[in-house]
Amino acid sequence: KSQDPNNLVYHLLANYVDFLYLSIQEDQTYLDDKLPLKNERIEALDALPDSNPYKAYAQAEIMVQWAMVRFRFEEYFQPLLDLNKALKKLKKIDEAFPYFMPAKKTLGALYVGIGSIPPTYQSIIGVVSAFEGDIDTGFDLVQTAYQHGQDRTDYLFHRETGIILAYLTLYIKKDREQAWKLAQELKLDTQESPLARFVVGNLALRSMHNDAAINILRAPIDMTGKLDIAFLDFMLGEAYLFRLDPKASVYFERYMESFEGQNFIKEALQKTAWSYLVQGDQANYQKTMQRIVNEGESYSAADKSALLQAQKAKQENVSLLKARLLCDGGYFQRADEILQSDIPDAQLLVEEDQLEYYYRKGRIAHLSKKLSNASIWYLKTIELGAKSERYFACRAALELGYLYEEKKEPILAEKYFRLCLDIHPSEFKLSLHSAAKAGLRRI
Repeated sequence: KSQDPNNLVYHLLANYVDFLYLSIQEDQTYLDDKLPLKNERIEALDALPDSNPYKAYAQAEIMVQWAMVRFRFEEYFQPLLDLNKALKKLKKIDEAFPYFMPAKKTLGALYVGIGSIPPTYQSIIGVVSAFEGDIDTGFDLVQTAYQHGQDRTDYLFHRETGIILAYLTLYIKKDREQAWKLAQELKLDTQESPLARFVVGNLALRSMHNDAAINILRAPIDMTGKLDIAFLDFMLGEAYLFRLDPKASVYFERYMESFEGQNFIKEALQKTAWSYLVQGDQANYQKTMQRIVNEGESYSAADKSALLQAQKAKQENVSLLKARLLCDGGYFQRADEILQSDIPDAQLLVEEDQLEYYYRKGRIAHLSKKLSNASIWYLKTIELGAKSERYFACRAALELGYLYEEKKEPILAEKYFRLCLDIHPSEFKLSLHSAAKAGLRRI
């Protein structure tokens, strides 16, 4: 800005800085200080001519970024109005400038996001949204923008588009391997950039490349003059937990000491407790579970689930917990070996543990590509747990939808996606129903 005060790109770049900082730090004071700049930046961009697509694009991008930030701070009405304005602008740009890729990138992501909202929330969105989202169209728009960047070197948003596409591939298309391939294709410098480390490490974790995630997250990095991302410690704690490594608790505690926000504190405490439990440390397990009730907030689904379990004061079955964690890390064979050796007869378990056992067996079989066995275990889970407050039956129905989608059997896939929507657990309902709705849109 000091070198070229007339270059209006500064307003968009400055907004990216605020957006990323607030997404990572959840700093309410910073939000209150910077929020007035939203309208100032949008008004400054009015100096550009209407014939320049960057004018409306940058204004829409600023609106979208502030909406995403404010959702994290539990604000909804004004952000939804801003999203409506941004959607209108982006749609007009895409119609008037069909080869303008930045608009396709953001418009596509928003189409997918709106298209994934469960039916019970559609009426709320309908009050402020100019049109419905379409998952397939949105995905295609982002993919088009990404391919454009593959073919040309002058597309400034190529890596951002690639990151969006990787996450959509992971969570919407349910293709873990392709998402991880995209993450590697981008060649983000995880040795220099904490943000790149966050993105690639997170995609490694969620695509079940756990050992790769550990290698990325624990590698040395010079943090001089760089934003410290506390969540990197949370992620490394998760990665160690997924292979039952006792170092997990160290990194969860480090996250809780350095993070100034309130999200994921209850989840971090729960996972710290789990780490103690799988190591046989009952005293620290109990002590840490008791902290969940009073520390952190319960906005996220994971935090709500942690609070629910803490309030029930029921200790997890250690063998089931070990199997769950190993499965989440991609160590399917080890997970199955624990279930077979430690639980020879599931009928001897209490009902809730029996329900989880069926679900874990189904999940391990599914991820191991043993689809016939997976469907048997999932159906057992639904039969036993459709009325349970736990999420296992709802998730089993969702996974059966995925299974039959993989097998190109759309009628059965639709049956189980709809069944997922008919089951109402006390935990993770919104995310599970969102995924089922996305599945119905795909088939």
